[in-house]
Amino acid sequence: SMEFDGTDDYLNAGVLPDIFRNAFTTSAWVFTDTSSGGHQILSTGEGALSQLFQSSSALIIQVRGASVYSKTVSNYFSADYQNRWVYVTVVYNGATIKAYRNGIEVNSDSLTLTLNSTGNSLNIGRWVGDAEYWNGKITELGLFDRSLTPLEIASLYNQGMPTNLLVN
Repeated sequence: SMEFDGTDDYLNAGVLPDIFRNAFTTSAWVFTDTSSGGHQILSTGEGALSQLFQSSSALIIQVRGASVYSKTVSNYFSADYQNRWVYVTVVYNGATIKAYRNGIEVNSDSLTLTLNSTGNSLNIGRWVGDAEYWNGKITELGLFDRSLTPLEIASLYNQGMPTNLLVN
C-alpha cells in the first residue's frame, strides 16, 4: 500500500485513454483516519474521473462532459468506516453511475452525459491543482475500461485485502 501524509504525497498515473469516456470502473482499498476537510482519492480535473474524493464523511463523485455531474454520497466514510480499510468502487456504464462500499451498492444515478476527453494526468492522492491531498492509505487501485458487474465487484471485494495490509 501507499501511505499518503495529507501534505504532499501523490502518484501520477499518466493520461487516461479516451476509451474511459464510454464506460469505466475504478476501485481501491482506502484507509482514512480523518473525517474533516477534502481529500482526493483520484483526480484528473476533467472528463472521466474528474474527481473521486472524501469530503468530511461523504464520498464525492464528479465527471465532466458538456456539463458537470457531481454526486455526494452522504455518510460513506461515517464513523463506522473510519480507521479501517474500505473497498471503494465507482461504475459508469454510459447510462448509470453507481457507488459501492465493500462490495455493496450504496448509490445509483441515471447519467447519460457524454464525457469529455481527459488531457490531464490521473493523480492518485491529490487534486490536480496541487491541493486536497489524501490523508491515509490507498492500495489495490483498479481502473477498468468497462463497467464491472455487481458479481465481479463482490468477487473482488471478497478476495479481501492483501495479507500484508492486515497488520498495521
